Amino acid sequence: MRISPLAAKLCARQGIDPATLHGTGPRGRIMAADVKAGPRVGRSFAGQSVRAVFEEQPVGSTGPEGYTVYVGKAPAPGRLPEQVAVQRARLGAGALSFRDYIARALVKAALRAEVTSPEETNLLLRNEEGDCAVPSAARKPLCRLAQEAAVPAPFPQGFAPQLVLCLPGQGAAAIRDYRPRLVLECAAPGPESAPYSLYSAPDLPRASADTAAASLHLLAENPVALLLLP
Repeated sequence: MRISPLAAKLCARQGIDPATLHGTGPRGRIMAADVKAGPRVGRSFAGQSVRAVFEEQPVGSTGPEGYTVYVGKAPAPGRLPEQVAVQRARLGAGALSFRDYIARALVKAALRAEVTSPEETNLLLRNEEGDCAVPSAARKPLCRLAQEAAVPAPFPQGFAPQLVLCLPGQGAAAIRDYRPRLVLECAAPGPESAPYSLYSAPDLPRASADTAAASLHLLAENPVALLLLP
């Protein structure tokens, strides 16, 4: 891999994997401008096998009512790279929380694994203040999703969540109440990371469940990709 000393320094400072960048210098050399442009989303995902990523994550099949459990860790907000702040400013969203990003990651992971379709991606967030329903979450930008996920309100008529984001210990109740396709239990982030558990429904093909778990891991590790993916 060809990379300039300044680009290498910027990658180290911002926590960017140079392999996810597209070099525009001579012979494909990665320059400082390439680091500032951010990871190329397609390359950062295409360059890694979802199976290889999945195998790094603990998995068991003893979850509630036969749900398969994947366990991982997401980086704490303090470790998010500088580009996230830039993208956040461009979106006019200065108050996005860690849970907003994780909720968006869950939606994107479900779409990548074809667990849900853009037309049918109902998201339920169980907060300490109450439950928040986000119908058709895949069709809403991050800022809109964050707004709807912040205010508990009566569920729309006929609302049935395919995806649930909840606090640790709430997954079993969510499964019992709604039988969603994916349930993500995510703790409040600590100084270094935020542990999470992803539950996939028994009727999901294992390949789809593996892809959803791997995609969630990749998106949590690369919040810039999360913001840039359509």
